[in-house]
Amino acid sequence: MMRVCLRTVLHLVCVAVLLCGVATGVAAQSFASLRRSTGKSSVYSAVEQSLANNRAASGVCQAIQTGDIEAPFEGKTPIYLVMDRIATHPKTECQAAEEMLSCFLARKGFDINQRYNTLLPPMAYLIRTNKAYLGGHFSTDYISDNVLRMLIEAGARVNTYDEEGSSLMTLAQETNNSYLQNYFVSQGINLRHKDKEGVDDVYKLIADGNLPILKRVLEDGTVKIDIHTLKNDPKEFAQYSEMYDYLAHHCANRASTYDDIVTFRDRFSDRRALVQQKYETLARSETAAASDFKAIQRVRGRYPDLTEITESKRLKIYREHVKRLESANKNAQAAAAAMNYYYSFGDDQECVDDFVKFYEGETQYDPDSRMTIAKETQKFHYVCHALTDGFERYYKKPNYSGMEPWWYGGDADVQKLNKAESILDPNNKYGFGDFYKQVPPLLERRRAEQREHEARQRSYFAEAMAEYEAWTRSVREKAMADMREQERERAVAADPNVSLSSIGITYETSKWTTYYELGDIVFQVKDYEKKHYMDVKYSDGTKGYIIKEPDVNAYLPSGGVNILSSNDRYSTLSDAIAAEYFFKKYKSRRTKGLR
Repeated sequence: MMRVCLRTVLHLVCVAVLLCGVATGVAAQSFASLRRSTGKSSVYSAVEQSLANNRAASGVCQAIQTGDIEAPFEGKTPIYLVMDRIATHPKTECQAAEEMLSCFLARKGFDINQRYNTLLPPMAYLIRTNKAYLGGHFSTDYISDNVLRMLIEAGARVNTYDEEGSSLMTLAQETNNSYLQNYFVSQGINLRHKDKEGVDDVYKLIADGNLPILKRVLEDGTVKIDIHTLKNDPKEFAQYSEMYDYLAHHCANRASTYDDIVTFRDRFSDRRALVQQKYETLARSETAAASDFKAIQRVRGRYPDLTEITESKRLKIYREHVKRLESANKNAQAAAAAMNYYYSFGDDQECVDDFVKFYEGETQYDPDSRMTIAKETQKFHYVCHALTDGFERYYKKPNYSGMEPWWYGGDADVQKLNKAESILDPNNKYGFGDFYKQVPPLLERRRAEQREHEARQRSYFAEAMAEYEAWTRSVREKAMADMREQERERAVAADPNVSLSSIGITYETSKWTTYYELGDIVFQVKDYEKKHYMDVKYSDGTKGYIIKEPDVNAYLPSGGVNILSSNDRYSTLSDAIAAEYFFKKYKSRRTKGLR
């Protein structure tokens, strides 16, 4: 009995061991199979299988609602599988993908703008992938309106762009999808975003002749356009007659300044009539404001095709100038008859000079032929200036303060006298002939006054230079004496191992020279000590000298000239004195105190 029981027990143990081994093998096989799956989540697998069959079973939506939708496989999460399908298949083959997209969007807490790793957010990823798949274009056969509507209503950013910078509006325009265009505008898409070529969607709307959308964004204020912000060349969209007329009127209505109007006339040259009234109004306003001939000429230059507006004002200003010219000429003739070359010109001369400048030099405009009398009056004024200008101030009451190499205005006066002499015309028929006959001796008297003035100037200048040199010499000597005293005081701080029996400081200077010229006389001013040489004598009889360089506030022992570079200077006099002694006595370089 006991043997039977023992046999039974042993049999059961063997069976148990066998079953355990089988179970372990099965378990190992199951684990290996799991590893070969490389981590696909249940949601990923369900989405992948459903897309392959183009059928979204209810179980797939259940998995999306409850499963792990963020677990990736081969660098993508399940939502990107759906985007890949929609991007690379005609919309007639994307029913299952759209159903699953709806399931993803319906899941609580799902963020359509959440990106995985380096991938773009789902909608941007969809647009870029589709464009790349179609060779850089868009097609009406791909990406249904429903897909984009669902994405945007779920919170997808409408301002998203592909790698070329193209927007969703570009997609809608290239697919000629007016529904999407209006939808994107209603969602606040940025039409001013520029792609890599620098072109925005407003430009594309105009270039494509898309007037309905352009009208909408202009009228609701989403976009503002005037003649300066219109980037399109009107000649390029003139083929769309309605677009061309609409923008011409739109820009014309907003043109208000001269620059606006002229730019409009240039760009819409066949629609100038739209701004003609504004153009003429500005011309009349500026003409009325012009106060002199120069101003009215500027107005004529700005409105070359409206000379009929400016001509009457120009002629009026000219007539006023003629009256002033005749008055100035009358006064000049009276002064000439009285030989009053001290005649004060003032407004008379300014009027004559302006007349010559405006009506001959710039415009060749002199309808009353008054230019000859203006030039003759101008010559009279010039001769009077040569006889009077500067003499009262410079010659009769000279002021020689300062040290100028020539008298104030003297050289100019010489040239003026010579020119005045060259233009004298004793046979002048315009009322100045008798005056000109009496001018030569006056000019010679002015030359004599100049020579006298020059002599006085030379004398004063020589005295001034002597005083200046004496002053600079006294200042320099005082500065050198002060420096000697300072150096003696500082020398007591020399190296304690070296005693000095005496320090004799001498100053040999390297000077630059300033030259002042007055005729044949040359004045030289010597100043500016560049280096100071100080003789030193030590208690044991050793001698040397130190070079002080004020430029850099440093000292250089003379012995160091042979062994030190020019940069090896000493900071203080005491250090330099010690270094000089060491070199003279021991032919050794002392490094203490080097800068």
